[in-house]
Amino acid sequence: MKNNKGITLVSLMMYIIGMVAIAAIISVAVSFYNKNVLTMNDTSDVNMEFNKFDTKMVLETKTAGNKIESVTNNTIKFTSGNTYTFQDNRIYQNEIVVSDYVKEFIAKLETDGNKQMLRIYILFGKGQIEVVKNLSYVIENVATNEITGSNTTVLQKELIPASDYGAYVTNYEVPAGGDPNVKWRIFYADESNVYLIADDYIHFDYVPTSENNTFISGNSEYRILFNNLDGYTGSENIVDSRITKWLSYVSENPSSTNTNMKAVASMLDIEAWNEKYRNTTYAEYAIGGPTLELWCASYKARHTDRYVEYSYNNEGYLVKWSDSISSPSWSVSGAEDDNNLYYIKSTNNAGNMWIASPASGALLTEKNTCLNAVGLGDVAYASIDSIATAVGFRPVICLSAITQLEKISDTEYRIIEK
Repeated sequence: MKNNKGITLVSLMMYIIGMVAIAAIISVAVSFYNKNVLTMNDTSDVNMEFNKFDTKMVLETKTAGNKIESVTNNTIKFTSGNTYTFQDNRIYQNEIVVSDYVKEFIAKLETDGNKQMLRIYILFGKGQIEVVKNLSYVIENVATNEITGSNTTVLQKELIPASDYGAYVTNYEVPAGGDPNVKWRIFYADESNVYLIADDYIHFDYVPTSENNTFISGNSEYRILFNNLDGYTGSENIVDSRITKWLSYVSENPSSTNTNMKAVASMLDIEAWNEKYRNTTYAEYAIGGPTLELWCASYKARHTDRYVEYSYNNEGYLVKWSDSISSPSWSVSGAEDDNNLYYIKSTNNAGNMWIASPASGALLTEKNTCLNAVGLGDVAYASIDSIATAVGFRPVICLSAITQLEKISDTEYRIIEK
């Protein structure tokens, strides 16, 4: 028998392929290992920076006789003489670095009888690792007047009670192009932001212009109709999570191209409304009016026994009273105005305000062309292009999370200047 020795070409190719495969596997494994090592290192570094800050705060708040002298968004000053400041992605104790890798920092002082409660939100981040910390520290037996140094109270976000909704924020100023004649009132406060609403309808001259839409005046200079909405697609234009949390319809109907959804997109066009109504120092964004969900959340907070509930189908929103056994319908009547907060009783300028939500079940001839609207106690709908429509805009401002408000009286607040 012939004895075959050596390596054939086929065998050589098999060896090469095998070696390449092994090398690739080793490379992936090494890369995965290195990435995990880096991630573990970043996580360790972030946790170490948090622990350093937390240790400092525990020491300050547990030291006998030490109190919080003052708090701003990024500064905490103790009577011990130590001041903690957030700047340049670091937290300093006086001039010494306490913690690194700090992306966001918000401090807030609350009082409860003879207690000081320090609430702190911190976002640490390094590489791909981000860690959010919501911290609370308590100092006992501190007199209230030693905390604020005055009789006013600093309030923001969830600290604003629903009973104060409707109070005027006296020093919010809009850009030069916005309506200078409207004033601003607290409409709602959730866990992260305070929302303001115009106290009256804006004049047609101060409605934002946009290449996507042409508004027209209907019957008066405060009654506004939608026209030429072809620049908007509909639901696809509404993607900002700050907005979609108040418009659940979009998540269920992400491809709606109905005419009323184009109108909603124009009311929620942040870029257009910001130009006229966003004060960049204090506000995150401006929109043309509340969504139905935002309106209902505010109304429910003030009217816990009987409030308007909403639902929606593929056409838009329906409403009903919370104590009604009837099915949701086109409209409900009997809403309270709360001193012109939820609707304006005078019809001199307009009879209703536009709500930035598509209405469902409207008249057959106006199907998919109506938005929700509120006026004279009715939470209903209105056609976006009917000359008989008497609806106007009351823009909504979302204040930034770090904007603080000071209560002056039961009917007035003011923004604390930075």
